[in-house]
Amino acid sequence: MRSLSSISLLMAMMAFLLSSLSSLSSPAAPPTAAPHAAHAAATTPDRAQPPGARDGRARSTPPLIEYRSAFESYRKFEADAPPEDWITVNARVQQRGGWREYAREAARANAAPAGDRK
Repeated sequence: MRSLSSISLLMAMMAFLLSSLSSLSSPAAPPTAAPHAAHAAATTPDRAQPPGARDGRARSTPPLIEYRSAFESYRKFEADAPPEDWITVNARVQQRGGWREYAREAARANAAPAGDRK
């Protein structure tokens, strides 16, 4: 049989744990404003506040948001040529000069004509 002190110790521990759990589940109190916040709000010029904030009026209509689906301009992939063996394709790329040659071709295609440069 347990002694009275061990039972009271267990009960005190259970009470502590229950109070800890209840404080975790309850929402935290909002932080209190600093004492100078009321003074700052009272002395803020009207132009610093959004329209309608001073007299309590809220904006009546929200701004319009235009939705445009990403699939609106979707085009199905259509291969111009049938798939080839990857070893053959890699050998062809190497014969043409590798990835650097493709980068040069892209740079030449994206270069502006001499008359358009500023």
